[in-house]
Order: sequence, then C-alpha cells, then structure tokens
Amino acid sequence: MTENNLIRTFKTEDMISSNSEKEISVTIPEKDEPVYLLIGTLKYADTESIVNIRYVRDEVDKVRLNFPAVTKFPLNKGEDTTLFTCLHNSGQSHQVTNNKVILEVRNAKGKVTESHIYEGPITGDMMAIKKDFKPKKNLDKFSVYSAIYTDDKLVDESTMEYDCQLIDSSTCQKKDNNWIIILLSSIVLIVVFFVVIKLKNNKG
Repeated sequence: MTENNLIRTFKTEDMISSNSEKEISVTIPEKDEPVYLLIGTLKYADTESIVNIRYVRDEVDKVRLNFPAVTKFPLNKGEDTTLFTCLHNSGQSHQVTNNKVILEVRNAKGKVTESHIYEGPITGDMMAIKKDFKPKKNLDKFSVYSAIYTDDKLVDESTMEYDCQLIDSSTCQKKDNNWIIILLSSIVLIVVFFVVIKLKNNKG
C-alpha cells in the first residue's frame, strides 16, 4: 500500500440516478505479483466513499519481510537482546522453498556488528526467525538490515533506522571521552618535558 508500489490511477465519470445502482467493471492485466489492491473512490460534490478490493493471482508466489527489528533500544553492552524478523509467502502456496534470509545489525558507520542467516522454506502462515545476542558495545544509533533471496534472486529487503535523537533524545548514551583526556594529558606531559629540557639547556 506504499506510494512506490502504485501502478497507475484512472478516472471515469458516470451518472447514477437516485434510488438506483450501476455496475462498474475494471480490467487489470498485471500478473507478475501475487497480490494486488484496487482502491475505488466514489466522489460526489463534497462527499466521498472509498472501497479497498484485495485479490490474489493464482500460481504466483512471493515471500516478503514483515517488521525486522530488535527487542531493545538502545543497545547496551552485555545485555540480552534479540534480533528478529517476521516473514511469509504473500501468494497462495503453503510454502516456498530455496530461500535465504539475511539479518544484520549495522552501527552508524555501516559496519556489521551482529548477523544471522536463515536458509529454508517460508510458509504462507506468518513465521519468524531470530538471533539472541549480547551487544559488544553500547549503540544508540544503528540500523537493522534484512533481505530475502529466493533461488538466489533478491525479492525483498528493508533497512530500519534507529537513532536516539529521532526516537527519544533522553535515551542517547553518554559518550566515553576517556581517550580524549588521555590524549590531552599525554600532550601536556610532552610539552612540559621539552620545556624542562630547554630550560636546563639554557642554564647550561
């Protein structure tokens, strides 16, 4: 139902007398996808009625992702967390074989910090795959990437962004600035060392 899945729009005008009815037929030639949605809107003056008609093409299967996510946010080092996604076949077959599902947690720089791969059938009923893990670092900005391949062909993928500044700034974790303190201290010590050496040389 997302805008990027829109195939086309079309309009027709008809006169329908009061206390009467009229049948309107629509021919949809597309056959590549297992499921289509026809949205019919009837407009008159300042009123509007909408009907959503969903129908399935026979013998067309396509697996799809549904809500890839993690069970906790932000990710805290060493805490039990689960990476998961739901998935199913949107066609009429009971199951589709020869699938590969990839799940990844990626940090703000795009580096994969956790991953999981599932290979096997995907059913018409909603199913789920998961991986339990303990984050190696605290993360308050990361993404969950997921993809499904059927017969080695990419059929669906998703990237879910997690950013504490956009979700809830109160969850943003304090940055560890110890390395900055250590670096500045080292610079100060080096400067002091050279000053002392110079003063000694001047006295000499």
